[in-house]
Amino acid sequence: MTLVEGLKEKLKVVSKYLQLSSASRKKVIVIGSQYHIGRATLLALSSLHDETVDAYAGTDDKVMNAANIDGIQDVQANLADTAGLARSLVGYDAAYIVVPCHAGGTQLTINGIQAAKQADVKFILLLSVIGQYSDEATFEKKFQAIRDAVEDSGIDYSIMKLPLEPEKPVAVGDVGKESAKILADPSDHVGKEYKFEASQ
Repeated sequence: MTLVEGLKEKLKVVSKYLQLSSASRKKVIVIGSQYHIGRATLLALSSLHDETVDAYAGTDDKVMNAANIDGIQDVQANLADTAGLARSLVGYDAAYIVVPCHAGGTQLTINGIQAAKQADVKFILLLSVIGQYSDEATFEKKFQAIRDAVEDSGIDYSIMKLPLEPEKPVAVGDVGKESAKILADPSDHVGKEYKFEASQ
């Protein structure tokens, strides 16, 4: 074997290793990274799961560089543009949709679910804030449309609900860590709903 042939063989081995290494990593996007919990999740993904996850900050095109975290790349992810979002989501294993806390948040989240289905995303984590409604019963009524949409999509999912009452705040960093843990390995969380309790 000549020197050139030997180098070619070595390059084949290195190339194969890189492909296997890349294939074993999960590609995760956090849509709503401009919000506190979205940013906390990205921080946790980059610090605790950086060996297994490639994390991206999905932001509205008007709020690019919202996460502002070293090593985290921004991706345009506008929930108001289902077709454009679907194009952006191609190739992702998991998407975290931080449900917008305003009147149009339900439809925007459904848009995100539809885009994820079109892009063949394998897992969705949804986060919503109970405290934006007057009581939990009202929240459940409003959130049912989102739950129906994600169930109908056929995509594996989990839901995290935050009781953000002013007198009982949650620790944003803790929510970020729990969210990151689910996104890094959703296998034990599919179909489950979690209510994150307020800090003691």
